Amino acid sequence: MKKFLILICAALCANVLIAQQVAFYPLRYTIGNGEATVTMVESGHPANIVIPDYITYNGTNYPVTKIAGGLF
Repeated sequence: MKKFLILICAALCANVLIAQQVAFYPLRYTIGNGEATVTMVESGHPANIVIPDYITYNGTNYPVTKIAGGLF
């Protein structure tokens, strides 16, 4: 059981370490596990914001699958 918990912990920590923060005004994203999460809306943003289906970063397309709680 102890080894199983250590393995789960290691997998979760690895996921956090791979995640990257990127910004495409007016939105900021976290990219990890092949997908993107909207994590922040920049101040002074336009009244109408369009959240894209995917973003392209370093030549790779990442589907936008989540919006962090409390953004809107």
